[in-house]
Amino acid sequence: MRNIFKKITLLLYTILISLFIFISLTYAKNMDDYIKEFNTASNNLNDKNYKIAKELFLSMAKEGSVIAKIRLIDIEVLFESKEAEISILKYKDIIEGIENNSLNLSDNDKKVFSKVEILAMCAQHLAYQNLKHKKELYPYKKIRKLLEMNIASNNAYQFSDLARLYILGYGGKIKSETGKKYMRMAYIITNNIQRALRDKNKYSGKIDGIAGPITVKAIREFQTKNNFMAFGEPTLKSLELMVDENKYLNIKNVLQSLKNDIKNSNTSSTVNLTLNKDENISQDIKDADKIVELDYWRYVRDKNDISYLKLYLKRYPLGQYAELAKADIEELNAKYNINYNINDYGKYYALIIGNNDYYHLPDLQTAVNDTEVLSTLLEKQYNFNVVNLINANREDILREFNILRNKAGKEDNILIYYAGHGELDKETNISYWLPIDAAPKDTTFWIRTSTIAEELRGFKSKHILIVADSCFSGKILERALAVIEETDAKNDNWLKRNKTLKGRTALTSGNNEPVQDGSIGEQHSIFAKYFIKSLISNTKIISAKDIYENIKENIISNSKQTPLYERIPMAGSEGGHFVFIKKTQ
Repeated sequence: MRNIFKKITLLLYTILISLFIFISLTYAKNMDDYIKEFNTASNNLNDKNYKIAKELFLSMAKEGSVIAKIRLIDIEVLFESKEAEISILKYKDIIEGIENNSLNLSDNDKKVFSKVEILAMCAQHLAYQNLKHKKELYPYKKIRKLLEMNIASNNAYQFSDLARLYILGYGGKIKSETGKKYMRMAYIITNNIQRALRDKNKYSGKIDGIAGPITVKAIREFQTKNNFMAFGEPTLKSLELMVDENKYLNIKNVLQSLKNDIKNSNTSSTVNLTLNKDENISQDIKDADKIVELDYWRYVRDKNDISYLKLYLKRYPLGQYAELAKADIEELNAKYNINYNINDYGKYYALIIGNNDYYHLPDLQTAVNDTEVLSTLLEKQYNFNVVNLINANREDILREFNILRNKAGKEDNILIYYAGHGELDKETNISYWLPIDAAPKDTTFWIRTSTIAEELRGFKSKHILIVADSCFSGKILERALAVIEETDAKNDNWLKRNKTLKGRTALTSGNNEPVQDGSIGEQHSIFAKYFIKSLISNTKIISAKDIYENIKENIISNSKQTPLYERIPMAGSEGGHFVFIKKTQ
């Protein structure tokens, strides 16, 4: 009996061990296949073979791989010329899906990446789109939060995109010193990787600390050979195998410094770069500073603008490119040294439309008061010729458009301000202004915002600004990818240059979203409140771009809407800006 029991026990152990081995082999096989398929697709991401990569990623995406879905978005942008806004929405869907747990990672995704790491992947791509188009297609604060979260929790390698966000400093809020610090770290890490791969005869490029195509390719090939996911951005696990012990410790120390800096960002702005006794570190930092300066110089020179060149000289008075910056300033000054007087800006006309009382729609509270106060301000303090339309129907608005088109001369300026209901037809994705005779679900008396933009091509005036305080007003800028240059309305040279450039721009109270009317008892909508306040506080000259910068944060902080300012697409803009010139006392 005892022998039978032993045999049964031995048999059960054998079955359990066999089952464990089977499960382990199945797991290994599945993971091997997953990594192999991903790497095959990644290594075909080029102009010639991207369709092969797309098919492989599609197959993985059908099995639930979020990583594959991210790569498919990359393919659309890089190889199929899909518009940036489309990719932004897809990345946003992935981010929101992960954050609210409505998007589940595949089992293999989970074995390789955490949710935080996948969020950071999306953030990197969003940062790239912002940097490429030099505008906030996706809020940089959100990108920064996701990237920093990943660095703080997972020792992420790649943060040069985050560094550039700091260096360029959207809205002027982020100091460039933080960007320099991050870029130094990116340089030190990349430099160590290049040396390590060169020592293994896996890299033949320059030891320059720049993660360019040759470096990324070498990293990807190393990862493929060693059965890591071939992203070209090494994790600590792949780094441990890639570099020797000293370089690995060096990189870990750099990343730990960064983690500590992010953790203590509210109390400290200094990162300790005395990492160890590696003799190359001090030279690394010097070289990294040169790379940072070069990156900023390229950004400045692309602007071809005196105010940007002066910013470079302020930041780098003895910089590598200081003499070039001074020469460029002299050249631009000579180019725009025309006979100039502020009166050369021509006459100012304003069509101000405020609709409160609707026939078929809910009334608004503050639109009429907003426009009456604004009209008085423009007439008395800014010398505008103002037409103030109160509770205007479709015919009234279009008639005044035509009158204005024929009245204003080619050197004159036109402001069109609309406060009233706006609507988005979800079936056609077309947005409208709604005059007081507009009826729900009947577009007969609605005015397309795209029609307004198209009409501007027929206006001969130098500068035209549309200001729209209505729901879905941002649709007028939907296809606007042109770069908005910085303005310097206090600089005579900038004003001279601006006078020569036709401008067609729009400032909207929100994006493609509902916006707030003022509540009962309030005098103005939140947008009108800060718009009027900015004009009152101006002492001499202010550009529409400067007004936008003045009011943006107040509106975002106190409401759920995000104002926009951009050139109006397809309206004939040459890069000029509308400027408001206060009367001399």
